[in-house]
Amino acid sequence: RMDRIALSQVFRGLLAIAALAIIVRYTGNLAWAALGLLIGRVLIFLSFDSSSHTFSLEAHENAHRGRGWVEHLTFMARTRPRWNLRNQLRTLWVAIPLGIASILVSVNINMPRYFIDHYRGPRELGIFSALTYIPTALIMLATALGYAVFARLSKYYAAGQIKQFKILVMKTAG
Repeated sequence: RMDRIALSQVFRGLLAIAALAIIVRYTGNLAWAALGLLIGRVLIFLSFDSSSHTFSLEAHENAHRGRGWVEHLTFMARTRPRWNLRNQLRTLWVAIPLGIASILVSVNINMPRYFIDHYRGPRELGIFSALTYIPTALIMLATALGYAVFARLSKYYAAGQIKQFKILVMKTAG
């Protein structure tokens, strides 16, 4: 249900911007704004994330498995945690190397900033940061372009339409 996840993020983002702007404008207090953000997230959870529509795919899958799924679960039944220690340990085992790699990537990206700030000062760090956002913006553009053609490339490759696949790759690269 990626559509529900995307909508939830959109709703939370819009509510966060609105709450932050309104609360800071009228109270001038960042602590109240943070409380407003928390209340907004709870409201989205209660009204959207935990609705029965979010769990409709799970109900459909369980019905095919012959488990006699009840279509309209109560709020508590939908939102209660379902712990499976074996799956959690398996996930942890996969996540540990990814976590280590993420830490190394973060350190690698930020290390120049630490040295520049320490040895040259905040002015040069600001200049360096501004210059490094040029490639970052280009990477964001390339990523967005990749997401736009990813599904079509997958379809061409899966269908064995290698000529169309290569043409689209060349157009995208161009």
